[in-house]
Amino acid sequence: MSVTTKWPSVPLPKAFWFQEGPGVRKWQFTDSGVKLLNVANIEKSGTLNLQKTDRHLTASEVSQKYSHFLIDEGDLVIASSGISFDDDGLLRTRGAFVERQHLPLCLNTSTIRFKPVDGVSDLRFLRRWIDSRNFRVQISKLVTGSAQQNFGPSHLKATQIPLPPLAEQKRIAAILDAADALRTKRRESLAQLDALLQSTFLTLFGDPVTNPMGWEIPSLGSICDVRDGTHDSPKYVNEGRALLTSKNFKDGTIDYTGANLISESDFIQINKRSRVDKGDLVMPMIGTIGNPVLVEQEPDFAIKNVALIKFRETSPDNRFIRALLCSHYFDHITAQANRGGTQKFVALKDLRGMPIPLPPHPLQQKFAAIVESVERQKAAQRAHLAELDALFAALQHRAFRGEL
Repeated sequence: MSVTTKWPSVPLPKAFWFQEGPGVRKWQFTDSGVKLLNVANIEKSGTLNLQKTDRHLTASEVSQKYSHFLIDEGDLVIASSGISFDDDGLLRTRGAFVERQHLPLCLNTSTIRFKPVDGVSDLRFLRRWIDSRNFRVQISKLVTGSAQQNFGPSHLKATQIPLPPLAEQKRIAAILDAADALRTKRRESLAQLDALLQSTFLTLFGDPVTNPMGWEIPSLGSICDVRDGTHDSPKYVNEGRALLTSKNFKDGTIDYTGANLISESDFIQINKRSRVDKGDLVMPMIGTIGNPVLVEQEPDFAIKNVALIKFRETSPDNRFIRALLCSHYFDHITAQANRGGTQKFVALKDLRGMPIPLPPHPLQQKFAAIVESVERQKAAQRAHLAELDALFAALQHRAFRGEL
């Protein structure tokens, strides 16, 4: 039985000590020595990945100027720039704990570290609070910057944290850690299934980049009907059909979040040129390109500025083509066609002309049967992950209201 408790809210500096990294200049960087923590090292998964850093300071430079910015084992570090926002306009936080294997490590620009106040606060409680809506609502109102939004110690000082007794903080953190660990295991299971499909693809067909089995190599446009969505911008309405763009096709699924709506007449007009049917592949062409989505249900949307691959009776299996376009082969081919722009882009003519190593149809069908089996397992895993996400969100909401 839970009992609602009203905890006192205190300014964050009264509960935790924190420090922002110094403005180290590029000319100070070295190839070896003491590692500098960068925003990119703090991953969305909540882990620290120092494989991504090539920035270091010499030991003497650190000793003379930056010794008070050396991070300790157990510190919590967060990224304070390069941040993104969710669909509610709230900041998405990224934080990680520093382990002994990461040391020596020095704070750098746009990174902040935290320590608890002895007998008052717990860092794991803070880590969970920084992920909570309570903190994100507060900090989202304070962030600054237009091209790249960021926050710093002055913004953190303006936030208030609900602070239960230390023992209660640890209890709450342990519950949320355990719930989050279940979500992590489910994501790892999904990643393992994806890795299984990639391994199976290479075993059956060989590396498509080198084509060791000598498959014939027709162009994609000669074996499939390759089109793209409308380039027009119809008038958006409050009620109507969804017009989906690249942002709505991700992680192998269709996401209607943020989709604009168009009238029935515009929907019909767009579909004269680029109607999406069950069994088609739809793929982003701008920004995050590749990773096509297989349309498995009768579609109720139109598309704009995305590729559409349709299959004839003589075409290859759509699951084989999808796997090929999801593999490193797609990156290899599109890198060769890169025109040097700042934003990733694949042109329709390049997609039509893409060479496709084409194994015999029976082998494609064998792979497709494996894909179907694995996708059923992935669907079950995703459903369970959605349940775990909902459970975690509910626990998190209750935790910082004193109801857990």
